Amino acid sequence: VRAAAAAAEAAQRARDSAQTEAAAAEAVGEPFEAVVTCMRANSRDAATQELACRELITARDVQNQTRAEAAGALVAVVAAMQAHPQSEGVQRAACLALDAMTA
Repeated sequence: VRAAAAAAEAAQRARDSAQTEAAAAEAVGEPFEAVVTCMRANSRDAATQELACRELITARDVQNQTRAEAAGALVAVVAAMQAHPQSEGVQRAACLALDAMTA
């Protein structure tokens, strides 16, 4: 029980740190870089990967697609899919994000 609690606490600290980094990047006008930074920092956390993929669904226009690609979002989404093959939420959100970024 203690190990599980410690692991949950460590995961929350990692998410908090990544969210701080992401918020700083987004504050200077780099939303896709912020999402990719968060994805890289929390690659083992399926919930974070799913939420990040959902954020990337906004890349529906050509300008945002270009920005997302430059930020490394396509690679990050594929990495999330590979890291979490059993997570239906990650797989579904990642497919939607890939569709948005490549349509």
